[in-house]
Amino acid sequence: MIEKFIKWLNEQIGSVYVWGAQGEFAINEDWIKKMETSEKNAQRAIALFRQRESEGKSVAAYDCSGLVVRFFLDNDIIQSDMTAQGLYSYCDKVTRDILSPGDLVFRHNGASIHHVGVYVGDGMVIHAKGRDVGVVKEHIDVNGESYWNRFGRMKELAVKAENYPCYMKYCGDTFVNLRSEPSAASSATVKDRITHGEKVVILGINVSGWAELIKLGDRKCTRGYAIAKLRRCEHDAFCEAHTGSFGRHSHLSFRGVVAYADDARHSCRDGLCDGCDSSSGHTFP
Repeated sequence: MIEKFIKWLNEQIGSVYVWGAQGEFAINEDWIKKMETSEKNAQRAIALFRQRESEGKSVAAYDCSGLVVRFFLDNDIIQSDMTAQGLYSYCDKVTRDILSPGDLVFRHNGASIHHVGVYVGDGMVIHAKGRDVGVVKEHIDVNGESYWNRFGRMKELAVKAENYPCYMKYCGDTFVNLRSEPSAASSATVKDRITHGEKVVILGINVSGWAELIKLGDRKCTRGYAIAKLRRCEHDAFCEAHTGSFGRHSHLSFRGVVAYADDARHSCRDGLCDGCDSSSGHTFP
């Protein structure tokens, strides 16, 4: 569903911004004037609408929450309309450092949530930015690092448990703490450390980005939690995070450092991969 969501968002880039709009196509200048909050705002929206018409483009109209809500309603993720504030209240809260594609980003102006966009990966956000530019894709920090200052994850878009277990090899140069519970609080004691080359089994990742995992040691296994982020590849070719040829596989990152991975239900087919020790027809561990 996340891949479908991001694909759909990319297809909406270039659409116009109109207050209260949720993907309407049969629009004209009179309709824009009826929807907008003032004559000045209407003329701003109309100017972009005319530009799109002159380019021969047939576009939809959205406001910021309308862009998100349209997809969610059409795909039965939510059952009723929501404002940006409503979406934020509905989401599980996450922090910026664990943002994953499909997470929602919000702007709080000191009084309330008044704008929403969608993080689509690689530091980019798609949102209905405003009347002068419409729906755009831009870097998360293009308006300053503090512009997007609240973050949420839809429960319905969280990585589901059936994607696990995943078997992985940690390739970072710095260690990762394995904690007794999914928290960085002092009450979550450090049970062990994951260091370069060590193998783990990921049992699941919660909506806050904490992975429940088992560290596979030579003499003992340790179960605990580490902050992590998972991105699943859906292709059968090389990707930047691997040196071997895989079928469907996963990337896990701890503090931004990639751990190479091979799905537990998949056997590597060609060559030697970083997660395994034999050359063909092998599984991990």
